[in-house]
Amino acid sequence: MSNCNRELAFVQKLLDSFFIPLSFVGREQGQTLSAPWAELRRLLLPAVDFAQIYEPLSQICRPQVIYRYQDELQCHMLVFQVEGGEAPVLAVVGPYLLRPLSPELLAESAKRFPDPDGILPSLERYYREVPCLPNENQLMVLLYTLGEYLWNGGSVTMQDLPIRLPTLPLNRERPERAVPADSPLSMEALKNRYEDEERLMKAVSAGQADQAAIVYSRFSSRQMERRTTPPLRDTKNYFVVFNTLLRKAAEYGHVHPLYIDELSSQLAKQIEAAPSTEALTSLGPKMVRSYCQLVQDFSLRGHSHLISKLLIHIDADLAADLSLSALAKMLNVNSSYLSALFKKELGSTLTEYVSKRRVTYAKFLLETSSLQIQTIAQHCGIPDVNYFTRTFKRYTGVTPKEYRSAQHQLS
Repeated sequence: MSNCNRELAFVQKLLDSFFIPLSFVGREQGQTLSAPWAELRRLLLPAVDFAQIYEPLSQICRPQVIYRYQDELQCHMLVFQVEGGEAPVLAVVGPYLLRPLSPELLAESAKRFPDPDGILPSLERYYREVPCLPNENQLMVLLYTLGEYLWNGGSVTMQDLPIRLPTLPLNRERPERAVPADSPLSMEALKNRYEDEERLMKAVSAGQADQAAIVYSRFSSRQMERRTTPPLRDTKNYFVVFNTLLRKAAEYGHVHPLYIDELSSQLAKQIEAAPSTEALTSLGPKMVRSYCQLVQDFSLRGHSHLISKLLIHIDADLAADLSLSALAKMLNVNSSYLSALFKKELGSTLTEYVSKRRVTYAKFLLETSSLQIQTIAQHCGIPDVNYFTRTFKRYTGVTPKEYRSAQHQLS
């Protein structure tokens, strides 16, 4: 197709990882815009012959130009030439959205059809299949860089496509009211949704926060169909289900329910207290990061049964006697053996680990409660407040009072 096949393959793989469609259109190959979204567009816009799109594009597109296009369904596409000649091959990136699916966006798009209420189910299915980019800049940098390879280092420019592509039927025929639930398209959308769930759960169960964030950007665009009238209640129900999904991912990551329940309960309260759908939307990425961090901090994967039991016992009651001798007695093992095994599996001494866990819990109480520092010290198993302060400062660089004051300033 091009002297830059390797570069094109790389860009396609990179776009795939962000779930952005990349199609190649050419007369000789008999290719048309065959991405999954095209079938639904044909259902929404039955008068359109998508094979005709190639001809007007091939006459306009010139080397060293990336053409930007926004269609009547408010989706963005980028078109550029990857091979010249009498029958040039064109690349089409997209469609993608620059703002997330919302009731306002759906209503605005539905107004273009004779039966706005009837078309809403099909539009919802369509938009759930279109990725949403919070920022278009990274995509542009990628394509500008690709253009330098395609066009031998020549300068690359961006232009709006100077024509309107034949996307809406001129006779305004009434489209199908909805895509049937058992249609191949709906089945494919359902399959894609569950595949995204599996990718997300796999990333969270491994504690891979960056990968999970990428998958979530796709996952979150596949919002559940609205099943109740109030949008806020409907969105809360969605996030309750999502919280359960992330719980299961953490379990697969070998995190004990002791830790999962605490985080899950905190998030459940935040979901119910959210004042708007926008607040819930911003909560989604935080939920993903929190569960990934939980796996990183508390996964028992790779630990022996004895050490796993010990770690759970420590976090279950940090105010208890957690000395080496007391823990060895509780586990009915030799103190020297327990100390050596702990150092081998955790890379630190048992005493050091317990101190770090107590300081971590103290930080949590300082951030989320108004308890006196002496009371927090007792909850953390260090009743001597002076010793507690020295221990806290050794790990954080500040005293408990200074830490609380700094947190209040940030909030």
